[in-house]
Amino acid sequence: MLVVSAAVVLVQGQEPPAKIDWTLTVSDGTDIAPRKQPNAVGTETPLPGGWRWNAHPSERHYRVGLDRQVFHGGKSAGSLESQEAQFHQNHYASMVQSLDIRSHRGKRLRLSAFLKTRDVRESVYLKINIPHLYADSSDTFWLKPTIQGSTDWKRYEVEFTVTDLEGTAQIDCSVDLHGPGRVWIDDVSLELVGDLESVRTTPPGNKQNPQTPSGLFDQLANTGFEQTLLEYDLTLLQGQWEITYPTKGKTRFFEITREVLEVDGNKITFTDYNRNQDRNEAVWQQHTQDFELERSGRISLITRRNFEVTKGMAKGSRSPAGSASSNPYTVNRRQFVEVFGVLDSDNGPPILRQWDRVAK
Repeated sequence: MLVVSAAVVLVQGQEPPAKIDWTLTVSDGTDIAPRKQPNAVGTETPLPGGWRWNAHPSERHYRVGLDRQVFHGGKSAGSLESQEAQFHQNHYASMVQSLDIRSHRGKRLRLSAFLKTRDVRESVYLKINIPHLYADSSDTFWLKPTIQGSTDWKRYEVEFTVTDLEGTAQIDCSVDLHGPGRVWIDDVSLELVGDLESVRTTPPGNKQNPQTPSGLFDQLANTGFEQTLLEYDLTLLQGQWEITYPTKGKTRFFEITREVLEVDGNKITFTDYNRNQDRNEAVWQQHTQDFELERSGRISLITRRNFEVTKGMAKGSRSPAGSASSNPYTVNRRQFVEVFGVLDSDNGPPILRQWDRVAK
């Protein structure tokens, strides 16, 4: 059996549960074949790409996924649903997507979505939250009145202003379900209403401007809930990624200066570049691999097969037939992060590799 460590969950950017008991089945020492498991909330439906979710006090009270049977437009909708009959005050779940705030400052915007509910005892609503990085506060806007009971598909909207020029870095757009019930979400939209004539500023306690999170878009993604998490990740992976290394002065030996990863469909081309004694850069080695993305519990895995060296030393070498290697990963529009050495079949200490996207 293969046990996934808690460190992987932290790399995924999500808080770990109190107890971790996720397992994978291993067919041999290298070929990892995750058995089919429900996601962290016990549903067999795939997770929606581009959206994250959270719940209070525990994720075991709710489940999230894509519904292929109930939807407003397209072929699927997002879904939040309670799992337990007994609920207490302040039990809730949210489906959230965060946006880069920079292009929205000084503007009035409208968030809209089509929602459908069933047996909602407390409330469902759209919500906008703009956290302040240098204070324990935020600008919050939500749908009033909130939705209760069972309702058919209807478009709801919330208008809000992005007024703080300093001390804010992102906009959190969410659909919140409080208490028991179920809500479906589809065809989400963010529209510009207009520019503000006067903009209020709140100077942060720290005079330096906050850094905007590197992986955020300035527009909502997967608004029709057509892509699963893995489909969305595969789309983000396409293109070139790079790791660069600091160069030394003149040396008697060659040194690796950068590594380039090019993803085209489900094929990876990996190229090492080096500098020789004359400081000229050249390809040292290049290899190709096929890959697929998999999901086990809260963990996303990339599994590589069919390794072949195409340039440089050992050109023509191939991996043994049927062999494969897997490792956890996370990806956004600017960074692709892989973690090695955290599965119990791995040897050596954990290693984190952070690839930066190469601008076109």
